[in-house]
Amino acid sequence: IWPNPPEEFSDVMTFVNDLVFNMDVLLNFFTTFRDPEGLVQWDIRVIARKYASTWLFIDVASSIPFDRIIYAFVNEDAQWPPFLRLLRLLTLFKFELRFN
Repeated sequence: IWPNPPEEFSDVMTFVNDLVFNMDVLLNFFTTFRDPEGLVQWDIRVIARKYASTWLFIDVASSIPFDRIIYAFVNEDAQWPPFLRLLRLLTLFKFELRFN
């Protein structure tokens, strides 16, 4: 039925992965945190300011689908630079910090 199922499955998984990373960026603007005094911060402006000063750049950079951009504008054999993959690794490290 499918001419090349692994590639299609890979494309679907890449899309899901990109979707999860983009949703993470949006949700972090509404995720409360504890301030140095131990109080939970609910103020959206305070949360956004803290997020913008910590993980926002890394999260946005890691959510950009560089592989699709390179594929669309360069050629299908082009690979995205390895350091861009490290951005997603840093975001996964952030998840680890959050859950511990």
